[in-house]
Amino acid sequence: MNQAVAYRIHLDVARGRWYLTAAWRRPVVQTIPLQAVRAAGMCLAPG
Repeated sequence: MNQAVAYRIHLDVARGRWYLTAAWRRPVVQTIPLQAVRAAGMCLAPG
C-alpha cells in the first residue's frame, strides 16, 4: 500500500539545530458493528 508522506525540514538558526517532521494519513478502515457479527454467528474467541 503506497501512501504519501510529507516531510518538513526546519533550521533553528538561534540554536544551530535542524528539525525534521513527518506527517501522513492513516487509511480509513471499514468496521462491522458487533451486533452484526453476533447476528451472523461469527465466533470472536480464538481457538
